[in-house]
Amino acid sequence: MIDKTVKRKLFDALCVFHKEKNFVLSVMSIVQHDEDRQTIIDFINQKKKPTEEEVLLMAVDLNQKRYPERYID
Repeated sequence: MIDKTVKRKLFDALCVFHKEKNFVLSVMSIVQHDEDRQTIIDFINQKKKPTEEEVLLMAVDLNQKRYPERYID
């Protein structure tokens, strides 16, 4: 069973971080595991606020590490 609390926390954090719906949906679709979701939440909430690009790159990097077969070397 999927823990929807971490997924919801990520959604809420992304909505506060960025008002653009497409940005929020993009990150949500890339990050599919609770550990990765929590990593993104922690990254957004750090003292030095990240840029949009940094959040997207982190999401892709986490996904690439979890599913290397989806990416071409």
